[in-house]
Amino acid sequence: MSATDDLTKAQAQFAAGHLRRALRAGWLAAETALLRGDADVLRSLVELATQIAAAANGGVAKEASRLESYCRHCLDASGGSVESRAITARLSRIRKATRACPDCKAQIPEDARVCQHCGYRDDSTARQVP
Repeated sequence: MSATDDLTKAQAQFAAGHLRRALRAGWLAAETALLRGDADVLRSLVELATQIAAAANGGVAKEASRLESYCRHCLDASGGSVESRAITARLSRIRKATRACPDCKAQIPEDARVCQHCGYRDDSTARQVP
């Protein structure tokens, strides 16, 4: 299903008074729009989430506010383009340096003293205190 289809479903559920269902479809639309870089759907979801939050109370209103905030943050302030690719690219680059475990050869953090795979203890990575 496309982001536009999910958005249309969410709008129909909202029009029918099914706020939880509208919210659920809205989250699906947001996920699909984010993956496809569809800023128009995200902008429409901001409006829909605002309407749901105004019509609902309790947990549904809070969740609608979360959806609105999420969609707003996914839109780049510099022109309304979707920032998702930049976010995922940044997250994928945030990696600690790794090294191979001397015993099982699995990749472990460079500063690890114990291998999480085989339990090998490597005391040579401990800091030397002068």
